[in-house]
Amino acid sequence: MTNTIQPGTTITATFIGDSNLKMTAQVLSRKGDFVTCLCDKQIIRKKVKVAFDGSEYVMLLGSYSMAPMFY
Repeated sequence: MTNTIQPGTTITATFIGDSNLKMTAQVLSRKGDFVTCLCDKQIIRKKVKVAFDGSEYVMLLGSYSMAPMFY
């Protein structure tokens, strides 16, 4: 079973440097491979990616070495 990102849900990210620190984002809409989310009082639109196990994730804060992935 794969986990897909759906509108109206909340996605969560855990930071690599501190596993106790969690951040959430509200999924506002999804059109194809792109989602629009409300994260840290900002509306962000990013492309959805697929992990090796088939679950979807999005990198709302950018793509860098320690960037959190929202599942």
